[in-house]
Amino acid sequence: MISQIVYGLLFVLALFSAMMVVLSPHAVYGALYLVLTMVGIAALFVLMNAQLAGVLQIIVYAGAIMVLFLFVIMLLNVGRQEGGSGINRSVRWLGGVLSVAFILQVIAMYAGLRDELAANYTLEGAQSIRIDDVARLLLTDYIYAFEMTSVLLLVAVIGAVVLARRRLVQGALEEGERRGF
Repeated sequence: MISQIVYGLLFVLALFSAMMVVLSPHAVYGALYLVLTMVGIAALFVLMNAQLAGVLQIIVYAGAIMVLFLFVIMLLNVGRQEGGSGINRSVRWLGGVLSVAFILQVIAMYAGLRDELAANYTLEGAQSIRIDDVARLLLTDYIYAFEMTSVLLLVAVIGAVVLARRRLVQGALEEGERRGF
């Protein structure tokens, strides 16, 4: 019973922080809410007895990927959004209403399927997966996908640097023209 309450609280925390990622007007705060979402999901994995998935969630997503996101946000100097216009506020309200409708639909679907899910999906036949099995698969069968992911992240960082440099150079040129240089 206690584990169900903790699971529910972690679910609400992850859901709230995921909604705040989208609704936060400041990009850095949105990224920090995304870290909180990842930590909540990792805790949910641990409660489901999937410790490896929880640890990988923290190391890979909340660690490496979020550091990359924060680096790009800081490099691009993304500031706070300006006070929203009427269209922006109406889109946010519409998004909020649609989000609440989606959440209510998921709750209704889960309530209807709860007994069927409990009967069909149990952990009795599940195999345990060790970390060395995951490492062996990752570095043998999936090495190409692993390396392509690192190349993709490198290209994303290079693209962010190029965009930021272009903005800095244009800003310096415009400032020089205003000063008569």
